[in-house]
Amino acid sequence: GGAQAIAALEQRNLVRTEQGRGTFVQEHTLDYPISRRTRFTQNMRNLNVEADIEILEDAREIPPPPVAQSLCLDRHEYAYRIETLSRADGHIVDHSTAYFPATRFSGLPSVYRRLLSVTRTLNEFGVSDYERKHTRVSARLPDANTARLMKQPANRPVLYVQSINTDTRGVPVQYGITRFSGDWVQLVLMADN
Repeated sequence: GGAQAIAALEQRNLVRTEQGRGTFVQEHTLDYPISRRTRFTQNMRNLNVEADIEILEDAREIPPPPVAQSLCLDRHEYAYRIETLSRADGHIVDHSTAYFPATRFSGLPSVYRRLLSVTRTLNEFGVSDYERKHTRVSARLPDANTARLMKQPANRPVLYVQSINTDTRGVPVQYGITRFSGDWVQLVLMADN
């Protein structure tokens, strides 16, 4: 019957059923490569999708201890925090929080607001290249703020990605937390050296 047909389609990831909401055709997800040289803009260009980044807020603050440690900052050193929402072809694909050492990159938020690109912003500060040193991926339920921003139910997990980018000397330049929509994105881990 109909229920069996839907179950068969669900198994092939062609539809998804949400309790109390109905059955939805599953759109094709974006393959988002995570590699040594992960760049959002380049990834979107390679996928041939229209991407845009909306800056939600920026602040200069003492970062949480794990972030400070990842950025090799002292307990009392400041970082800039930038919150963004990224869209691909009009769909919200992620909510990101990025931290940058404030002393090294004085005035970074205004440069980022102008360029809307981490790569081009870091270039302006003399960081000609950077590499992904570390990526940790887990599935988590979004907090209320992320669920609201990403317009998704709070009971649907997001792909929670923590990353550290370093300059060519291995000094951390960015710590990131990106909450990807599992509906729109699948992460592809590249085995580059």
